[in-house]
Amino acid sequence: MLGQSFEDSNNVRFEAISTAQGLSQSCVYSIVQDKKGFIWMGTRDGLNRYDGYDFLTFKNNPQDTNSISNNEITSICVNDEGNLWIGTRGGGLNYYDQSINKFTRYAYLNYENIVRAIFENEDKTLWVGTSEGLLKGKFNQAKGICSFTNVSTAGEYRNITGVVMEKLKRTLSVISIKKFSNDRLLIGAESGLFIFDKKNNQFNKVSLGESDNSIVTSSLLDADGSLWIGTFNGLVKLIPQTNGNYNSKLYNTRQKESHHLISNRIETLERDPFGNIWVGTHGGGLLKIEKTDKVTTFLNDKSDVQSIGDNTSNSLLIDNTGVLWIGTENAGCNKLDLFKKKFFHLRNLPNKINSLNDNQVTAIACGKGRSVWIGTASKGLDKLVYNPDGTYKVNHISEISDGNNGSVSEVISLYQDKEQDLWIGTASNSITQFKEGAGFKNYTTNGYVFSIHQDRSGRI
Repeated sequence: MLGQSFEDSNNVRFEAISTAQGLSQSCVYSIVQDKKGFIWMGTRDGLNRYDGYDFLTFKNNPQDTNSISNNEITSICVNDEGNLWIGTRGGGLNYYDQSINKFTRYAYLNYENIVRAIFENEDKTLWVGTSEGLLKGKFNQAKGICSFTNVSTAGEYRNITGVVMEKLKRTLSVISIKKFSNDRLLIGAESGLFIFDKKNNQFNKVSLGESDNSIVTSSLLDADGSLWIGTFNGLVKLIPQTNGNYNSKLYNTRQKESHHLISNRIETLERDPFGNIWVGTHGGGLLKIEKTDKVTTFLNDKSDVQSIGDNTSNSLLIDNTGVLWIGTENAGCNKLDLFKKKFFHLRNLPNKINSLNDNQVTAIACGKGRSVWIGTASKGLDKLVYNPDGTYKVNHISEISDGNNGSVSEVISLYQDKEQDLWIGTASNSITQFKEGAGFKNYTTNGYVFSIHQDRSGRI
């Protein structure tokens, strides 16, 4: 049997936040944290503010023009004042001023009235991604007025070699917007990845190798200058070279070993304080990519309530306390505390041999080398053997000899003596000595054995 890692998905415990706790709907498209520490979640049916205990939900009220324009929230952006820009599907853009609890609507910025992405510069310039291009907004907070221009229609487009292309026959369809530098934005579009030069109104195509013309859903600039790009053809890592170009590395279903993914569709990206890249996929689970290029996949296990709730992650956020928030497609929001003490959690997992026989552990004793004996209430003994590389195996001894041609499976106490023999106290009026390779030897007692000890003279 292959060893299993202590750091694998079975040993990571996610906390679920769902409609049972007050979330308005189970599909979470967007998550942000404001300056006061509130977590905002955009769902398919309402905008939710979460304070760690309770939810406050905002929905459209047809009789109130100061309410949010639509209940399907696609994107959220927090500005420097702590107020929110909110994109919807069918209701355009909204600005929410928390101080006066008022939504201001900016509808019909594009024909579909759908906002896909929002980003605000340090100079208060607002950038909005739509199916009809990239919109630039200038906001006057005092007057509550924001004027927009579509920079895509007059933009200059250059291919991956820098040659000017004819104006795109169809308007650039923008899905994601991220900062690349003070004067440039990373634009994820249905036709690939672009770097937008704000000063020159130039869209420069970035080569993604075999994912060049794939739909780009997300992007992330790493601390070392690398670019992580989420596409419908997998995850692309662009590694900067000294000549100013990039080398690409691809993770998808056609790759082998550590670069192999279950799903090619990447939805969202986030970087944690330890330098790990977290990747939300559509149907392929949640991924963690470490600096060593090790990839861990977290998948939903219906038999384990502490596994991730869904294999599709629409949105990710790491808050200011180091908690990873995962907005899923069908299971609400999940939380994972990245700074939590890393206790190894070994438990029974149905249909998985490399787990405990029983969750009710009644006794523990050190074994030979890097091993531990675990006694259970009704399923006998488990032996945990773990290796320096973090992998482990669990071996099972379900029945223990009782000395009367029978067996017991209820363990009350355990002790390993100086000869490294294991002594087992059971509910059978006997004590059992177990020597690996030689088997069981029983001694009669007048009652159950609740504790075992060896003195200096070697007596049990």
